[in-house]
Amino acid sequence: MAHTGSINGWNAFVGFTPTKQDGVVLLCSCDSRDVDMSSLGFVLLHLSGTENLTAKTESLIHTTAGPS
Repeated sequence: MAHTGSINGWNAFVGFTPTKQDGVVLLCSCDSRDVDMSSLGFVLLHLSGTENLTAKTESLIHTTAGPS
């Protein structure tokens, strides 16, 4: 699931992969002609999966138990 939007020089991307419980939010104070937020967002969403974590990044992530 994803959504992009822009107004007056501000751009946003929100993407979420429900099966992985993984999401990305991008905010940019740039013109939509300067950056393709959708492409960038999907690349980051793909790279943000748990299979791409390293020991260093794992220590920076705080998790909570999901619903039972």
